[in-house]
Amino acid sequence: AAQAAWYLEAGDERTICHVSFSAAASGRYVGFVHVTMDLRTDLALGTTSQAVREAIIPVDVQVVRGGLRRIPSIIDFGTISRANEYVRVPLYVVNEGVVPIQVIDGFAKPAPAADGGQGPDMFTHVERGTVLPPGQTVHIGDAWLGGTVEGHFRSAMRLRTNATGAGASRTPWPWQARVAHGGLEPANGFEDLVFDTPAAYAARPEGTVRTLELVNRFALPVTILGVRLELLNSGARAVGTALRSKAGAAASREAEDDGPVSADPRLRSTMSVHTPGSAEAPPDAPPPPVAQLRAFTVEWFAQGETLEPGERRALLRVRYHPSSQRTIQVLDLVVDTDLAEARMPLHGYHG
Repeated sequence: AAQAAWYLEAGDERTICHVSFSAAASGRYVGFVHVTMDLRTDLALGTTSQAVREAIIPVDVQVVRGGLRRIPSIIDFGTISRANEYVRVPLYVVNEGVVPIQVIDGFAKPAPAADGGQGPDMFTHVERGTVLPPGQTVHIGDAWLGGTVEGHFRSAMRLRTNATGAGASRTPWPWQARVAHGGLEPANGFEDLVFDTPAAYAARPEGTVRTLELVNRFALPVTILGVRLELLNSGARAVGTALRSKAGAAASREAEDDGPVSADPRLRSTMSVHTPGSAEAPPDAPPPPVAQLRAFTVEWFAQGETLEPGERRALLRVRYHPSSQRTIQVLDLVVDTDLAEARMPLHGYHG
């Protein structure tokens, strides 16, 4: 049987052996496979010369150390809270080899729902033909996921390249997402987020203070992690700082159009307040603001509190103290939870 497998008729094409190769370092490796032919082959060729008794087959192997590094290593769409919401994640690849690699295409593998039905909409756009030079980070496309179906989902997309070797041309790229429809909303309606003050209120040091009750519209428990204020649709963050004097706070209110103040969005109200050049503030000093931007200040929030589905509770206190100018301000109040962030517009009308 072995002799029959190795015997080739004229014009035959047949696999006669498999060659394996491994290397400890990247680079180009060139070798040769020597195939010795027996006398029958020589006689078939009409000669018995030594030159045709051995076939020399060249093997050229390019070893790419590390291959392709994916950024991010796992495509995490986070938590999607609305059925009509689509989340985009940009895809980057680093070629850690020594030769350029070309992207052929990429395709997503769907994840079924818990009941075995169709999962959420997931699709990718990969720029075909993108060349990945060695050592460079290249944006090759984007992945999108829609919140059409609730549940936890995990699967992987496939990235195909012209890299050679067993399995090297298809790179798996795992992805994950959680879809939970719902959110946090003002329990008494969005009117609670509107602060309308007459011009005379500017002289009142306390401004307008309101404790906000939120209701959990998710079908799952929600834990409050943090609160921040952002300029509407800008993504710029601004929060309060514990190192602020009363004069500095008043000055920042007067210069409320100067932009955000940068600090840690997770400041706890138990931190001490210091004034420049003074000793530690007395115990009855007011706590530092949790977040502050322009005329709005979040003075307190219930960090770590958990709301059951449908539960309503007072979770934060907001102060609106405009300057003496007539202003209209709209900011984003962002509440971070363990499921998703909740964005609610704060409206301030003065004058």
